[in-house]
Amino acid sequence: MEFPWRPDLCENEEEFAEWQRIWQSMEHRQIPDASVIDPVRYFSYDFGNLVSATVSLAPVQYVKGLYFPVNECPLCYSDASNKDSLPASLNARFERIKALGVFVWVHRDCFEKLPLLQELPPFPA
Repeated sequence: MEFPWRPDLCENEEEFAEWQRIWQSMEHRQIPDASVIDPVRYFSYDFGNLVSATVSLAPVQYVKGLYFPVNECPLCYSDASNKDSLPASLNARFERIKALGVFVWVHRDCFEKLPLLQELPPFPA
């Protein structure tokens, strides 16, 4: 069964529950130094001071419907078009905006170097 990438495309409560389960089962990691992220590069707008950031993997079954604004890893700024890149959600928290996400490609090595979080990842916006 193929599931939609957005919750508003779910046809019933069971499909929505499965959508939630899949997204919340993804690895979620903390970016210890949020200053390494250039928010304007990924969000195409200056939302002010970036307070913190996390990155969580995106389920591969949803990649086809996702928009990735740039084809580089936000952790090292190198090209992420190779086969060792993973689809992910960059989750940012600004002083005035508490939750904003964008889809990115991250290198497996860059992702795995980040500290693993025990909290559930946020749902994509």
